[in-house]
Amino acid sequence: MNHPVPQDELHRFLGEFFHEIKTPLAIMRTHLESEVTNEALPFPLRKKLVQDVEEIARINTLLEDMKLLLGMEKRVRKHRFQPASLLEVVMEVIERLEPIASARGQKLVLICPENCTILMERNKMKQLFYNLIDNAIKYSGDSGAIEVLIHCEPKCVEVKDRGSGIPEAAADRIFDPFVRVDETGTEGSGLGLAVARAIARLHDGELSYAPRPEGGALFRVRFG
Repeated sequence: MNHPVPQDELHRFLGEFFHEIKTPLAIMRTHLESEVTNEALPFPLRKKLVQDVEEIARINTLLEDMKLLLGMEKRVRKHRFQPASLLEVVMEVIERLEPIASARGQKLVLICPENCTILMERNKMKQLFYNLIDNAIKYSGDSGAIEVLIHCEPKCVEVKDRGSGIPEAAADRIFDPFVRVDETGTEGSGLGLAVARAIARLHDGELSYAPRPEGGALFRVRFG
């Protein structure tokens, strides 16, 4: 008769498994990056090496996302939290995504009546808002505004778009890993919203979705 593996033992095994994968990836990435600037190599080959480095980075990100979704990060990351400005983090994400939105005729609108600070791991928090805003850009069509609102009482961030919204029948599944409700062929792993919720919960917050009466989607991250 099979017995379930205790969670601590499973997490220890998976931690070692991820480590065994990431170590050779790191070595490969170092070797490839050292050749990217080697002018003795033909340009097409160096371009291919850059693509290989990007693929390794993508695999590393996927591994980190899986650790989050498996609940392996909560205990090890809490000691890294530092006070940081929600406004500054969101502004960094918007600055990075603004060229993509502009190319689609979209406008990113930031509304923040007052700034507030929370304990966070900054890079993970940026990933949370990157996933939400990038998602809004992808599914909002080729025009319109995407609003990002920061509230301090209570502390929360809202991302509002004017896209087609999410079918009612699929709304309960959008935070499940690998679930994709889009049928337009938009690229994605199906992990973005699941990872965003995991990061919110890592920070003792919650991510929720609601349809907008005027059309589109509202994603709200509430802290505390």
